[in-house]
Amino acid sequence: MVSMKDYIVALDLHGTLLDEQWKISATQTRELIHLMKSLEGYASFYVCTGNDYDFVEKHLPADILALIDGLVLESGCILYEKRVKTYQVEDKALASAKDLHSFFTGQSYPFVRYFGKREATVSLFTSDDKRQKPPADYVEVIKKDFSKTAYADDFYVTWSNVAIDIIPKDISKWSLINKIKNSACVIAFMDSYNDKEICEFSDFAILPKNTTDSLIHHLRWNNKLVFPLHKFHIFSNQCYISQKPFADAVIEGLLALKESLFNR
Repeated sequence: MVSMKDYIVALDLHGTLLDEQWKISATQTRELIHLMKSLEGYASFYVCTGNDYDFVEKHLPADILALIDGLVLESGCILYEKRVKTYQVEDKALASAKDLHSFFTGQSYPFVRYFGKREATVSLFTSDDKRQKPPADYVEVIKKDFSKTAYADDFYVTWSNVAIDIIPKDISKWSLINKIKNSACVIAFMDSYNDKEICEFSDFAILPKNTTDSLIHHLRWNNKLVFPLHKFHIFSNQCYISQKPFADAVIEGLLALKESLFNR
C-alpha cells in the first residue's frame, strides 16, 4: 500500500476528468499536472471508476496517470497500486459476475451500445464517446430482469452517466477508499448517481456543473448542503458544485484546495 498523506483526492473518470467525448484537452492536462505536482506533498491521488485498468490507461493521459497513487477499479472491486492488483471480493463473487455477464449478454437490449470488460461487475453501456443515451432511462428494465436472476440478493444495480452497473453487494468506490484512507481526509470529485456513497461520506465532495440531478437530489435528501465551489473552505465538511463542467471543475477544485492549504 502507498504511504498515505493528509488528503486523498478521489477522481472519477466519466463526466468528471473525461468529457462527453471521453477526452481531456492538452490545456487541461497541463493545468492538472501542475496542480497535482504542487499538492503531492499533501495529497494522494486515486482514480475511482467503474472501468478496468485498460480503459484508464487508454483514456487518461500518461503524464497524469504517472502522478496517480492508485486506482479503484470496477467500482471498488479491485485496487491497483504500484502495479499490483488486489481483489476486494471473493472468488464466489467473481464467478457470479461471470454468470450475470453471460445472462445479460444473452438478452436483446437495443439501448445497450456494448458491455464493458469486467471481472467482478457487469457494465451495460448505453453511451459511448460518440452517442449519449442516459442510462437512467433504462435502469428499470435492467432491474426487472436482474430481479429474476439467482444473484438478486448478492449484487445491486446502479448507474453512472454512461452505463448501468451491476455490482457485488456492499462494494462501492467509498467502501474501498474508506478501507485504505486511515486518517486521511477524503475529497471526492464525482458527478453521477453511482457516486452517491463516496460523495455522502467523504469529508468533501466537489461536483462539476454537469453533475446528474439524481446525485444532487440524493445528497440533499440525506441532509448534505451543496454550496457554490467559490465558497470552498477546508474546515467545512460539505459538498460544493462548480459552474464549470468536467475537468475544468477538477482544476477549479484543486486550485481551491491548494489555496486553502497554503493560506491557512
